[in-house]
Amino acid sequence: MATRRRAREPRGRMRAVGAFATAVALALLGALPAAAAPGTTKRDPHPRVVDTVTVSNPAPTRDSPIDVFSAGWRPRGVVAIALAGTDLRHVRADASGAVSAEVTIPSDIQPGDGLLSVTGASADGIPQQILTRLAIVADDAHHPSPRPWPAISLVLALATLLMLASQRLERRERETRLAG
Repeated sequence: MATRRRAREPRGRMRAVGAFATAVALALLGALPAAAAPGTTKRDPHPRVVDTVTVSNPAPTRDSPIDVFSAGWRPRGVVAIALAGTDLRHVRADASGAVSAEVTIPSDIQPGDGLLSVTGASADGIPQQILTRLAIVADDAHHPSPRPWPAISLVLALATLLMLASQRLERRERETRLAG
């Protein structure tokens, strides 16, 4: 009896593997696009980029402007742009469903990673939200550090006055020695 069970086990596994392979093959065949009729080409009349948001600067500083670009929205539909849950701007998509807008990073936003979201209706009218990560920088690294020129000028002026005062004292001492 035990030998018969062992003999049947591999066949059972083979059937399971065969069923799995058949399911995978059918799934792949179902995912392939239908073939066009001979002599014709099948094209999407409205090719579009969806599920993408690009920004002009992925590491902006607080209180600085960035440009946001996205496509695949309902033509002339309203799209909301928000950062970390704070609405930054509402814009209207153009006739092709593309969005291009300048937004300013709030000055009170916490530095670090933040999610920029673009929310609206897709070209098919289905609500969608696309996210992209921004690395918010606390201070603008491009501002030059303040130069100490006023302090240096003040120190030089004081040194000059002290030098002139000491020369004047030396001259008076020489004159009193010669007179005396």
